[in-house]
Amino acid sequence: MISRSGKGLLVLSVDLPAATNTAQIQALASPFQQFQVAATWACDQMNSQIARLTDVAGSELAIRGCSQWVGVGRTKFAHHLGQRVNEFRQAGFQATTLALTDCSLDQNLDLLVKHRISWIREESPSQPGKMRPQSVRFGVWKSHPNVVFPGLGRWSRTFAPLNLRHLLQRAARQSAALHVRVDGSRVVGPRRESQLLSLVQLVAQHRSQGQLEIATLSDLADQLRPNRSVVPMQSILRRAA
Repeated sequence: MISRSGKGLLVLSVDLPAATNTAQIQALASPFQQFQVAATWACDQMNSQIARLTDVAGSELAIRGCSQWVGVGRTKFAHHLGQRVNEFRQAGFQATTLALTDCSLDQNLDLLVKHRISWIREESPSQPGKMRPQSVRFGVWKSHPNVVFPGLGRWSRTFAPLNLRHLLQRAARQSAALHVRVDGSRVVGPRRESQLLSLVQLVAQHRSQGQLEIATLSDLADQLRPNRSVVPMQSILRRAA
């Protein structure tokens, strides 16, 4: 997906709660299905309900990595990564993104290449509006989210209608890239799901107004491959820096 002049680029990555049940998956998926907004869904496991998250065209499923098996030695990392990749393949999916939650990864990147994983999403946010993908090794890219939704503290309830609206408008004005990481465990349950609905509705409004394009992390990886014949997205990402 190539961003046109005058449009911002938005990536939404959603971390599913650990031990996600059917009701939680449906609650998280509902706004994205209602407004047909694609996202990168990071999950610990694979089942038929999670597979249906890709019903929205353009969505991707990513492997979620944590400190229990990432950064604790090559053998353990290779075992758990291979196990999850196989689970995805058995369900008919090729995971190309590793979404980290409480750790980072700087070693054993050749194992990612072996399993055709080309993007690492770090956990901690960078500066808002400053999406800066980095080429690490073996053609693997790494990036941080710009903001985590919902925010922490008393002001979190005003984040979607105020802070995020400002960030989306700035991304559109600067033709910049913005990555929002959604903490799924904090937007499910009574009185919480309206926050996610507000976020996705706001994104859909900006898209319908011609201000935003929506991409997944796998889309970015495709565009940044050096053998692509189309115009790469690097100019958009440079302007976001």
